[in-house]
This record gives sequence, C-alpha cells and structure tokens, in this order.
Amino acid sequence: MTLRLRPDVYEVVKRFAAENFRSMTAEINELLLEATKKASGANQSNPDASEQ
Repeated sequence: MTLRLRPDVYEVVKRFAAENFRSMTAEINELLLEATKKASGANQSNPDASEQ
C-alpha cells in the first residue's frame, strides 16, 4: 500500500518512530489505533455526536 503524507507529518511520524524504537509502519499503526480508540470512546460517551 502506498501512503502519501505531507512532508511535515512525515517528519513528525519519523521522529516519533525513532523515539519509540519502531518502524514508520509500526508507528503509524499505533497512532491510528490510538486515534480510533479515542474516536470510539468519544462516540460512546456522546451518542448524539454521530448525528452532527
């Protein structure tokens, strides 16, 4: 899969990956997992959020 990132986002993810001793792919997976958990939690705590 090809993923196109803005250069500034690429650099931040690259830095996070290095700090966490992960590959870029592993870091992107972790960031996406955190974001989806956060979004799911936000939707559960506010059931009307999906209607907006």
